Amino acid sequence: AAKGVEELVLVNRPWPLDLPLPTTLFCCTSLTRLHIGAWKLPNTATLPDAVAFPHLQELFLTLITMKDQDLAFLLERSPVLEVLTIIASQRDVRLCLASRSLRCLQLGMSSLGDITVADAPRLERFFLLMTRRIGGNKFSTIKIGNAPNLRML
Repeated sequence: AAKGVEELVLVNRPWPLDLPLPTTLFCCTSLTRLHIGAWKLPNTATLPDAVAFPHLQELFLTLITMKDQDLAFLLERSPVLEVLTIIASQRDVRLCLASRSLRCLQLGMSSLGDITVADAPRLERFFLLMTRRIGGNKFSTIKIGNAPNLRML
């Protein structure tokens, strides 16, 4: 963090998949691209209010165990995020998207919960690849609200 790292790939190997992500990652405010793989996101409610990724443009989450509020926390704290990719999530991805900057949302090989694009005026592309729902209701709902630039679904 002190050296101004802009691009970081942090993949946990070997398993287990539910190893908590080190909270020191949230000190890297200079990041523009971040790929996190095979980790459990920490309880973001316990992180300091000042935590933010003010320069983060791309966030790639692979094999992540997270709660809905933790994903919302990451989005809220990334004001210039343009690309969000979630591949092989370990739990249903439920998302209420409200982002003034996001241009591309990609969800692949994940268990898909309900998705709401509430307010994403710059969103242009929304990709779903090999998604499914585990347990309960086998159908997911996708609601598109304010996304006037959405050109590809």
